Amino acid sequence: MPNTGDGTNVVDLFLASADVAAMQANLDLDGAVIGPASATDNAVVRFDATTGKLVQDSGILVDDSNNVTIPGILALTKTEGVTGLSDKGGQVFNVRAYGATGDGATDDYAAFASAIAAIGASGGILYLPPGVYVVNTTLAITNPISIIGCGPTITSLFRTSGTTDVLTYSQVTGVRLAGLTIDGNSLAGRCIYADRINQSTLANLIIRGPTDFGVEIGTVSASANDGSSYNTFSNVNINLPESSMAGGLKLFGNSGLTSNACHNVFQNLRVLHYDGVGIDIINADNNSFYLTHVLRPSGTAYSVVFRDEARGNYFYHLEAKGGVSAEAPSDASYGNAIYGYDRENGQPAPTIAAGAKLSHTVDGRSSTGWVLAQGLGCLSGAVSSGASVPSFSNSGTRGFYAASSDGTTVEAKLEGLGDSTTVLYEAFGKTGASAQVRVRFGATSGGVGTINVVTNHPLQINTGNTTRLTVGATGGFIVADANHIAVGTITGTKIGTSIEQLLGFWNATPVVRPTGWGAPTGTATRTTFATSTVTMEQLAERVKALIDDLTTIGLIGA
Repeated sequence: MPNTGDGTNVVDLFLASADVAAMQANLDLDGAVIGPASATDNAVVRFDATTGKLVQDSGILVDDSNNVTIPGILALTKTEGVTGLSDKGGQVFNVRAYGATGDGATDDYAAFASAIAAIGASGGILYLPPGVYVVNTTLAITNPISIIGCGPTITSLFRTSGTTDVLTYSQVTGVRLAGLTIDGNSLAGRCIYADRINQSTLANLIIRGPTDFGVEIGTVSASANDGSSYNTFSNVNINLPESSMAGGLKLFGNSGLTSNACHNVFQNLRVLHYDGVGIDIINADNNSFYLTHVLRPSGTAYSVVFRDEARGNYFYHLEAKGGVSAEAPSDASYGNAIYGYDRENGQPAPTIAAGAKLSHTVDGRSSTGWVLAQGLGCLSGAVSSGASVPSFSNSGTRGFYAASSDGTTVEAKLEGLGDSTTVLYEAFGKTGASAQVRVRFGATSGGVGTINVVTNHPLQINTGNTTRLTVGATGGFIVADANHIAVGTITGTKIGTSIEQLLGFWNATPVVRPTGWGAPTGTATRTTFATSTVTMEQLAERVKALIDDLTTIGLIGA
């Protein structure tokens, strides 16, 4: 055995060293490495660079299947790969890292609540990997937390019990909700409820199965300028259960419009509804909709409704299978407008209540016309052939109406106009021999409907040789005292078409044309004469001329 020269065994000296003693302390009898007494199962330990000893846990876990987890940052599995990532600042939070299963059966609410709490007031992104996440308690978002899924066909929030809302926002700004389905499963009241959400984006969403509304946006605040504004909704699909009374989208605010849902943009919105309103706009204003399809396979509810003080809401191409209703406002309101109301598939004409204001242009192969408002307000409507005649009334309104026909009669009625009302009311028939447009002016409650023609802008009806202004058998024109009625064309003017018609002048009772006048023979003279020297022959010539003239213009007859 080697020695140091002084009799000490080299092996004994080595075994007696402190380093070897430390190594022995970390080896069991079969040579395995022994970690610290406080070690966590599956945790990766570290070597101290100075002592070379094994020290405290690192926080990194590697299980027997070689799945690696860094809590709150990374989950790397052998089969799934990376399921959650965080940027350097730790702003992305994977709900799976907090215990969510996404198996469609386990209630994952606790995991969501933990993740939301971890994000905290500073905000961040809650990431949902593919899966069906059951949440039977409302997810209430009160911090700037964005929720991002992997797409509405592979990531969803699902309800299996409970009637509360699925997801709510309260007083948040600048968040994003995207890439998932929110399914109330005909249990939850609302899939999304947002009170005072601003400058946020909801995109690529499928909404299903609410019992109240799919999406409800607005404010419960009575304070001024405290609503839901400047949000963008893009590619949102709301599907309501068949025969359901649930509504699709609701925009609301307080009376007086001090705070409400306003200045929001909706792009590529699709709503499938039945007995609940598709889009309900209540006390909301200045919202814009682009390419909106509201489908109603069956049921009786309107596809779009403007209620109470809904003002200045605009649709740019709207297909509304259940029709549109503009209800009478509870207070003075601005006009709502539809530019491109699609009548291609037989959608009914809008229903416009007395006092309501709705402008719309109509497109589509089976359209009946276009209606455009100008001035202080509008009264408008168009009706297809054979349909009932709509009535629109509002005193003191300046408006413009135009209707076109598909070759048959189109009729509309404007009524309830006061004497102070000025109306520019025009109707155009589509080219075709049978095309006809009828415009009726009436009055409600026995009042007088008045058309005031603007100075130097005459009422002109001369678009064609066959154009006529026809007055019914019980109708007529009334011209006020000191005014004139001028009738005439180059080819002449004809009054009356039947000898049974009555005629009267200067407040005389109208009578049938006097008859029995025979045609005198002889000479007709129309020159002047002196009454003191006129002869009987000269007087007879002039009487003959008078009888001839009255007979010629039809005032007397044979």
